[in-house]
Amino acid sequence: MTVMRPRNSGVYVAAALLLTPLTGAQEAPTRGADPAWRCQLQRVESGNVVVLAAPGRTLRAQLAGVADPPAGAARQAAVSFLENLLSGEDLEVELSAGSSAAASDRPVAAQLYRAPDGLHVNLEAVRQGYAAVDASTPFERIELFRQYEQRARTARKGIWRKPAEGEPQAAPAGRAPEQPAPGETAGVVYVTKSGRKYHRAGCQYLSKSAQAIPLAEAVKRYEPCSRCKPPTRP
Repeated sequence: MTVMRPRNSGVYVAAALLLTPLTGAQEAPTRGADPAWRCQLQRVESGNVVVLAAPGRTLRAQLAGVADPPAGAARQAAVSFLENLLSGEDLEVELSAGSSAAASDRPVAAQLYRAPDGLHVNLEAVRQGYAAVDASTPFERIELFRQYEQRARTARKGIWRKPAEGEPQAAPAGRAPEQPAPGETAGVVYVTKSGRKYHRAGCQYLSKSAQAIPLAEAVKRYEPCSRCKPPTRP
């Protein structure tokens, strides 16, 4: 018998109610008083998006707190890691606070756990070095995720490993310079009141005081962030 970890029942109830089926018309499955959604991996779409399947329904889930590496060797390594970690396993999904599965055109932010050992998949991807932390949406475990990302970087694990001689260095996190990310406004970057650098939208170093300014103005007054790699020319 699987022993479920105690979690915030209010969050779970809300998650169960919001799990509107994308295919089929069944009610969200529950297990007695614990409405954790049991499912299995259908496929891995990217370094932070997976498609989960349960009888009569599917759900595109974006791993909360996990950044998708840029296209190339780093992303393929992240995809392979998730496939190896999750294929054939029973999984539990927990929607992030405020997330809704009602819209099928975009993935829903979620925490994913492997049953029955309770492995936190989101954190494991960061811990093993196959993802950077995505702090664009604050969550309660952000500091823990950052600590494990730093450990993975220091140990050169996963996408942070040092390439062999002659092997091209894959950009392990963020996006390639000069490439606007989906949802970003071309020619617009962000700065903070006390900072000396400008950033892409969603950079972990942005604070609540972040404000948008034209890129042409930012390059004259600020330095580009080395973490999120914003464009360096208008």
